[in-house]
Amino acid sequence: MTDALRKIFRRLQDGVGELGDALLGDRAERALDLEIRDIDQALHAARDDAAEIKARRVRAGDLAAESRQARGQLEDEVAALLRRRRKTAAREQAVRLVEIGERIAELDLQVAEAQRAEQQIHHLIEQLEHRLRRAKHQVGTLRAAASIQRAQAAVARRQAVDAQHPESALAPANRLRNRGGADGTRETDGKSNKVPTPREQAIDQVMERLAAKVGESRPARRTRPKAGTGKAR
Repeated sequence: MTDALRKIFRRLQDGVGELGDALLGDRAERALDLEIRDIDQALHAARDDAAEIKARRVRAGDLAAESRQARGQLEDEVAALLRRRRKTAAREQAVRLVEIGERIAELDLQVAEAQRAEQQIHHLIEQLEHRLRRAKHQVGTLRAAASIQRAQAAVARRQAVDAQHPESALAPANRLRNRGGADGTRETDGKSNKVPTPREQAIDQVMERLAAKVGESRPARRTRPKAGTGKAR
């Protein structure tokens, strides 16, 4: 991993400051994309190596098992030759037994080395998989932050436009009137055809009752006679 990538990862891990402006975010995302690609390639190569090592281990184990079986059969033959007192022939077969034993030891060593190599490669694969998941998570974090920044910038631009071109005081009323027309309601002679709610009906009844009460309690006005209508004495 390069020093630049280490700095980016350290910045994201420690949470120092914000994710940066758009330019820094783009650079960080490109760096992470490159890191993801490199890790993915290394992961594929490690898995191929693991498969090859496993194949060698299995092959060496099979050969060792075959050699042990052959050694057992040869030991029986040597024992039979010794029982017949054929020491020379037995010695010749004993040489083969030693060679088979050396071959078995070599194969066992190959199996042990392959097992150690498999453990190491599997550990490397686990590390690479962890780094790959982490890098993908960081890319997702960067992209989410970039989306939030774009949304905030759009809101800021909209607010700036609204500040330069404020709507008139009649704009809300006009929108409400237009909305009412779209809903199929019209005003006739300055009166709305809106059906009053039960609460509004109750309020109207109270108003009518109080108005009638006020009219009853108001004293009758006295009328003065008109001039010239009185009788002459």
